[in-house]
Amino acid sequence: MEPSQADENLDAVVDKLLHDQAFLMSREIRHKLEELNQLLIAGNNAKLKIEFEVVETDMPSGGTVSLLDARFYKEI
Repeated sequence: MEPSQADENLDAVVDKLLHDQAFLMSREIRHKLEELNQLLIAGNNAKLKIEFEVVETDMPSGGTVSLLDARFYKEI
């Protein structure tokens, strides 16, 4: 069975995505966020209070980047 033109085009798109650094970075960030969410659930179960803040930081190369800051509180 010979691959169709649509299958070859799909293979080319998948190959391009697998080599696209922005795509790979977005998948890695999504994976880390899923891990973070699981940790936040565990922290909530441990009665931690967690506060987040998004901080805009100037980059030495120019422009700004958004960073996440967190504070953790536990009643003692």
